[in-house]
Amino acid sequence: MLKKIGLILLFTFGSGLALAQGTTTAEDGGHGVLCSGVYRGSDDRNLTPFKLELLDFYEARNAYGAMPRDRGHLVLSLADVRNLNSHVCVVLRNRMRRMERILGQSTEVANAFRSACGLAYRVKWVGTIESTQDQGNLAIKLPKNCEIVQIGKRHNGRVILNDQMLPGMTVNDIGGLLLHESSHPYFDGNKSTLAVRQFVMFAFARESFLRKNRHLLEQLIQTRRPIEPARFNVE
Repeated sequence: MLKKIGLILLFTFGSGLALAQGTTTAEDGGHGVLCSGVYRGSDDRNLTPFKLELLDFYEARNAYGAMPRDRGHLVLSLADVRNLNSHVCVVLRNRMRRMERILGQSTEVANAFRSACGLAYRVKWVGTIESTQDQGNLAIKLPKNCEIVQIGKRHNGRVILNDQMLPGMTVNDIGGLLLHESSHPYFDGNKSTLAVRQFVMFAFARESFLRKNRHLLEQLIQTRRPIEPARFNVE
């Protein structure tokens, strides 16, 4: 069923874009959660047979309560893709400023955000991406109608994104994925990407969640190790 959804995604949006074709091999990967079912579309009126979200955000909403359940109506349009770098960099700059306002200035944080913005200018879209399988343990169990999919990966200084996943993504999803890829080397001593996903979660979380769990963010940055999910002050 979910493979059919991938074909729907490609058919729906692929005709409007000139994208690179072929398969790329895996390095540091960013994952999403693709669910089948009946969901509200971006206009809140039409129904869609799938829902796609960055894994970092899926865990943030469902395991930690760090982000609103409603993603908002920010699904990417063709105009967004043509100006993707500028849209994403605006999102990342705003998130960096907010995090620094609460946490204080941090070289590690600033470098991660600035690197992510730089990656926005070096995005390449391809047909398929080999799975990296580096997500490790998830912070929450997925329902039966959902599965982990490969959205993108970092390869030779660029970020390769799966064009089949594009229609279900938001500007925030792309920004979060680029931040995931830029901060991955900082947490590279871990066997899974849980620490990376938690850092991205903090960047996009509600401000109230960020303030309540500031000490855990500080620990995450200092130790470069993931935080046990049970320790978070869940909203």
